[in-house]
Amino acid sequence: MTNQIIVKSMLKDSDMKLSFAENGRNAVDISKDNPPDIILMDMSMPIMDGLEATEIIRLRESANNLPACPIIALTANAMKEDQIRCFAAGMDDFITKPISKAALLAAIEKWSSKGQIRRDAGSNVDRSN
Repeated sequence: MTNQIIVKSMLKDSDMKLSFAENGRNAVDISKDNPPDIILMDMSMPIMDGLEATEIIRLRESANNLPACPIIALTANAMKEDQIRCFAAGMDDFITKPISKAALLAAIEKWSSKGQIRRDAGSNVDRSN
């Protein structure tokens, strides 16, 4: 919950619409019902962790021939092994906590420059945690 408040504060001046998930299962459901432009996924969440949630999202995208939504890991697990696990699950990028606003905005910009995020009021960032 604290991480949601931090991310919300960091992005409050952006024109992005933010959606938040309470747990990994909820993140999977939200991404199915209202596909976001980008997902900020915490590795450690209740009910279903971010790795499993990412794998399910990737399987659904693949099974339905959907474009892959960029998924950025946000985690306190800063070891190289953690980064490898995130990428193996299908995440596209990796930011360690404590989250810096500069790193968060750089990652969003990086993935938006790949044409994944619309820079308008309809943009959607899903911060799962």
